[in-house]
Amino acid sequence: NIESNDSCLCAVLCSKSGSVRMEDICFARGFSPAFRPAMQRILRLLFHLLVHIYSSHFRATVSLDLHPHLNTVYLHLLLFCAEFQLLEVAELAVSEELTTALLQTDRRPGSTS
Repeated sequence: NIESNDSCLCAVLCSKSGSVRMEDICFARGFSPAFRPAMQRILRLLFHLLVHIYSSHFRATVSLDLHPHLNTVYLHLLLFCAEFQLLEVAELAVSEELTTALLQTDRRPGSTS
């Protein structure tokens, strides 16, 4: 059901409304001291949104043949967050099995996902 998926997404995104201010992420005058914490909040939300998609909507992504793209977004987010230490290790434990499986799949010769 598309409408319930949209409302679910909206609920996730709106639950954090007001937690990130434009002044914190706008860098026209240089980076604000609040820039890193604001980015961490945004990336944490994105991480949890991706984990939710995997846990609740993965069959739909497979039926639409979108799972390779979802895998790519997820792995790039993890690599970016790891590079700049933006997510806590304990936070990542939620999806440890998924991450391990995707990394092993990604290393197989001829892998496309």
